[in-house]
Amino acid sequence: MLTAYNKILVAIDGSVQSEKAFKESVEIAQRNHAKLYLTWIINDIELTTSAYSFAKLLTEEQEFVEDFMAKKVKEAKELGIEEISTIDIDNTCIGFITALDLASCYFVANKYKRIIIVTSEIASVGLDYTHIQSASLFGDGATATIVENDQNSYVLGSVFKTYSKGTSFTEIRGGGAKMHPKYYGEDTLKDFSFQMNGEDVYKLTRKYAPKIQNQILEESKCTLENINCIIPHQASPTGIDLMSKFLKWEKQDVINIVKEYGNMISSSIPLALHIAINENKVKRGDNIYFIGTAAGLIIGGLILKY
Repeated sequence: MLTAYNKILVAIDGSVQSEKAFKESVEIAQRNHAKLYLTWIINDIELTTSAYSFAKLLTEEQEFVEDFMAKKVKEAKELGIEEISTIDIDNTCIGFITALDLASCYFVANKYKRIIIVTSEIASVGLDYTHIQSASLFGDGATATIVENDQNSYVLGSVFKTYSKGTSFTEIRGGGAKMHPKYYGEDTLKDFSFQMNGEDVYKLTRKYAPKIQNQILEESKCTLENINCIIPHQASPTGIDLMSKFLKWEKQDVINIVKEYGNMISSSIPLALHIAINENKVKRGDNIYFIGTAAGLIIGGLILKY
């Protein structure tokens, strides 16, 4: 028996993979006479924002997105899809768990039955290869995760906090209103490449992460003993080891794939989840703890009843 869909959400970012997802979604929407919703995924390696950037998108980025999305809306309508909505979302390295939390809110409100969360990162195009600390760490990757409104699987609790004193710890200074793209040149190349101060990121994370973890556990009515699997943002091998120690995680519970895949920004956590599922490290009914840091500095996480 075929599954019937009433609303379909597809995330696009201009990549070949998202183009395939768009065309497949159009076909599914046609077969089901469903509404099609388009979401633009911002390439967060190009932004320095510390939180949602709905109102602060770069002028050039906004113009490009509006033009691109208008073309996709027109293309979908030409193929017979009449009802289409579009949104933008971004939260850098913990974008996936932010999206998962937002999806949970939609499910609680019974607004959607299924949502697809897409992450797509090409960090390699924005790296400063003279900055060994960051250039040797990042990797490219993309994921697509379909989540469904299910009374047996849901978010138990979540907390996200931004600490603005860490704004400059991970950033690309150029490209925004403060340093317009027209100033790009040989003398400003570093300003238009990703820069990171890992030591300062660690110090701020070390200071506030224990508090955030306690809040997540309290809201979720859990203890670390109730957690079956921990999936942190794959910031760096050293970063995961240090977080495991000061947050008192059991090593066998932590999913660590950074040595194999690098830090893939928002794609790291969903790929780690996929690997954990395939390797039978989690099963239905388990409590999965997601936590990470992002540019801003943002620290946040949630616990999912899988």
